[in-house]
This record gives sequence, C-alpha cells and structure tokens, in this order.
Amino acid sequence: MREITSADGLSPRARITGLVLAGGLSRRMQVAASGQEPVDKALIPCAGKPLIAWTLQRLQPQVDELLINCNRRHEVFAAMGHQVLGDKLEGFAGPLAGMHAALHELAHRPQHAMTAQWLLTVPCDCPFFPEDIAQSMLATAKEDSELVVARSAEAEQPVFLLMRPALLASLEHFLKLGLRKIDQWYQSLNYVSCEFDEPLAFRNINTPEDLIEAACILGSPHLDIEGLAKDIQTLESVQFKGPSADLSQAPESIPMIPIEALRKVLLDRLRPLERSQWLSLADLNGQVLTQSLISPYNVPSHQNSAMDGFAI
Repeated sequence: MREITSADGLSPRARITGLVLAGGLSRRMQVAASGQEPVDKALIPCAGKPLIAWTLQRLQPQVDELLINCNRRHEVFAAMGHQVLGDKLEGFAGPLAGMHAALHELAHRPQHAMTAQWLLTVPCDCPFFPEDIAQSMLATAKEDSELVVARSAEAEQPVFLLMRPALLASLEHFLKLGLRKIDQWYQSLNYVSCEFDEPLAFRNINTPEDLIEAACILGSPHLDIEGLAKDIQTLESVQFKGPSADLSQAPESIPMIPIEALRKVLLDRLRPLERSQWLSLADLNGQVLTQSLISPYNVPSHQNSAMDGFAI
C-alpha cells in the first residue's frame, strides 16, 4: 500500500482501500446468453480486455490498494494482481455481502499493518465513473461522517460508497436481520452525499447492447455528443454585440456562448486514446486531425503506397 499525498503535496491524505464488486449473478446477461455457459459479466471482453480491467484501471490511481470481491473463478481474478475476497455470508446477499467481506478483511488485519481509513466501493460494470471520485467524496466527508454516497443529477448511486471501516458491526447487524437494500442500511447512518454533474458517469453495463456501446467508447476517442448537448444547455448565453452575418435578425437578438465556456465543456466531453493503442491510419480519420494525401503523379499502382499517405 502506498501513501498518497494531499493536493498541496505536503500532508498525507487519508488512506483509501478500493473495492471492486464483481460477485453478482449477472442476471440480465444470463438471459441474453441462455443455453450457454454461465456469464461472468466482469470477465466479458470489452474493447480488448475484460470489463473489470477498465474499472480497475480507472480506480487504481485514486486509491492506496485494490480489492476484488468475487464468488467464482477466483484464480482468474487473482491473476489481475489484486487481493481477491469471496462473500463470507451463505447464499447471495448482493453487493452488501461484498462490502461486508472487505470490511471484515480490513478489521482483521494485523495491528502492525497499514490500515485503511476509508473503503471506497464501485461496481465492476460501470467503467465511466469520475476520475476524481475518491478525492471528491473524501473532500465531501465531514469529521463525523460515517459514509459518503455518490449522487448524480437524477439520484443517489448506492453502490458508489466511501465508508469508514468501523461500520463492520453495523453492517453485520443489518444483514443478520435479513435486510439487503444498500440505501436502507446507509440511511440509518450519519452520511452525506457527494454530487457529480457528469450525466453519463454512472451508466452501467447490463445488456449486450450496453456492452457494444461501452466498447465503442472505451476502444477509441469519442466525443460524448449527448453529454455535450446537455452541458451546452446549461451555459449562460450572451447577446451578440458585433456586426451580424444574418441580416434578418437584429445583432443584439442573437444569443452567443462565450468561447472559453464552450471550449471547456467540449474538452470535458472528449474521451482520449489509451496511452498506447494500435490503430490503422485510415481509422484515425475523424479522430485526430488528419488529411488524406493523394499523389498528383500517375505512377504504377504497385508504387502508390510510396506516394499516397496521411498528414497528421
């Protein structure tokens, strides 16, 4: 476990253990794959690697260590390089069982071990969550807060939780009562919500159609047009004061958006390439600034490859 400093680079921030929940039954994926082998959603290929790998990649820079909760194929998950935990409860108790397993693990570590001050939980099938979710939720927590829940514009996201390890006893008591609803548990605690304004950050992958869409986003640069449109609608427009190209309207009646404001929301909605990714030059058209170059000389076709090309 490494110690991460705070934003000022001086004082160490609270240590956070990240937990990726991959112990579910993947019911909707099972229906789509009826008659086939049981589907483990976390391991379904998505844009060249298992779906959970994208979630791990997004969460790892934000926390001090990672845990994976799963209930089958433990050796496959363990090969990803992180500690694997199975549910400690019999039967399927849902995400709360995975959270319980992680809290139990943290509570029973040797006293000399560096223990986490917070546990951050995320589902395996939601790889678009904010890249600053850990720090944002930590900053929202008050001194007496027991738990922080992420919230989108629409609703709370009850699987995205930042909780104190001391909540083990509370969760065990809740589960022994036969209760399973996550929000019912944390609403009995001293909790706060942390709001995120990215409209699509908490979309998850439940169906084959969702998987195809996610692969398109994760596998190549992508401009989130839907999200961009929503962002633009929230911008305050100003009235155009200069000469108008549209003579049918009075100049002062044309609403305009400040360039810097538009530039910011545009950049926020661009999804960059992975640090290294193999693409053909032809595939880069429309994704980076490219232009096809065709030789003006009539040379034999077998030599065209030496004359034609791309400007990038």
